[in-house]
Amino acid sequence: MGYASVVVYGAKPRFSSKFSTAYTSYMQARDAIAALNLLEKKYGLGDLVAITGSSQGSLAALRTSMLPYAGTFPNLSKVSHVIMINAACPDSLEVPLSQNAKIITFNGRSDNALPPEICSNMKASSNGDITNVVYDGGHHFESPFFTKGISDGKHLLANCAIAVHENLEESAMIRSTGETKRLIKGESHQEFSNWIIENCLGSGTVEGYEETSAKQMWADLKVFLRQ
Repeated sequence: MGYASVVVYGAKPRFSSKFSTAYTSYMQARDAIAALNLLEKKYGLGDLVAITGSSQGSLAALRTSMLPYAGTFPNLSKVSHVIMINAACPDSLEVPLSQNAKIITFNGRSDNALPPEICSNMKASSNGDITNVVYDGGHHFESPFFTKGISDGKHLLANCAIAVHENLEESAMIRSTGETKRLIKGESHQEFSNWIIENCLGSGTVEGYEETSAKQMWADLKVFLRQ
């Protein structure tokens, strides 16, 4: 696409299982920030700095646009584009976002793990510059590495609504009952994670490559990066 790219792979040795506290979107965001620091010191950062992530990684990419983090990590003010593929969106985003960053979400219309309407909810709740785009297909519609079908992949956003509050605290609400659990600063993240695993996890994900949708997504991404 004509851009220099850096792939940050930080899963090993931390990843143990999906939705464990051993490897979270917070850690992925911190890895991206460390990569930005390294690039800035060695080469400098250009006018276009995009952070991209897929599925859980998309939430990490979104975190880099949250203003409270910019106070601690000044290079985040240079992020111009946030790209969320198979976007794992909070339903509610109360935390202010950087006005320097344009955000785009890409989702498959049939993705029952990350339903695209959740990203519409996020956009409606936020002050950010957010564009939502939906394509035919399910989870990982953009990748030829995934065969069409229903996998046994675990998911939670279809069953629980996540909110990121102004002070960066988070809460999860069971969609069917309204029962809510809030992660308070200073309290155990493990306890919050255990509650989510117990109350929110589902399985069976519609996924697989959709060639036409994939080609359109990559074309749309080129247009987005020129904005």
